[in-house]
Amino acid sequence: MKALLYFLLLLLPFSAYSASNSVVLPPANLINVIDDFVVDALNKDSFYQHLDKGVPGTPIRFVTYVERVQTSGGFAAETTSGLLAASTLGLVPILRNKDFKVVFRVLANGKIITEYEYVKNVTDATSLYTFQNTELSDDLKIWVVDVLNQTTQKLKRDKALLDLIAEYKYYYGDY
Repeated sequence: MKALLYFLLLLLPFSAYSASNSVVLPPANLINVIDDFVVDALNKDSFYQHLDKGVPGTPIRFVTYVERVQTSGGFAAETTSGLLAASTLGLVPILRNKDFKVVFRVLANGKIITEYEYVKNVTDATSLYTFQNTELSDDLKIWVVDVLNQTTQKLKRDKALLDLIAEYKYYYGDY
């Protein structure tokens, strides 16, 4: 009897792991404002297998976007270094310090079901001539993918999202 109990206790983590991985997001419209590398990262996880940009009629939306929030010290540094760069005709770089915020949202019929935000303080130097370049650096891309993986694990356990998935399955069956 003890051997059977130990065997079942040994299998318990594996069954919980497989059950948590079996959660799949219902057909949802992807709204990605970040970059295409996010779509590539989403396609690697089976949780997002029904996520697509070409599904505009579904009531469920998965939204990803970034914000660059100006910090008070960053504004002073950017203004000062910008004036110095302009006075030297672009020889001196412009220093920028901003909070980089990544947001992942799941909406149903326009209402936010769940939302995850992550903030990272970023300092970079740019030239006066490439100041408007808004492409993410490689470090930020790696950070965003890491944060996306964390969010995926949280979404698989999110009570509100699991309730939405259960309701979707109740009305529409398996997808």
